[in-house]
Amino acid sequence: MPKKSDAGTGTGFTVSAATAKLFIDEQSKAITKMLQDAISKSKSKSSEEAPETEKKQAERMNHLKYKVKII
Repeated sequence: MPKKSDAGTGTGFTVSAATAKLFIDEQSKAITKMLQDAISKSKSKSSEEAPETEKKQAERMNHLKYKVKII
């Protein structure tokens, strides 16, 4: 029979060590997936913003070019 361990919830509920490990493994996988999704969204967001930044830089350069012509 698996060794019993306290779940640490303060409820007095006990679970087997194998069940606790399974729960921890599942939580770990879920957290890892959430972090990977957040990182990929962050990367895709920054890659989407990059062309916009380049466009703004080009507009600024054109603005400066016109200023130089006017002066």
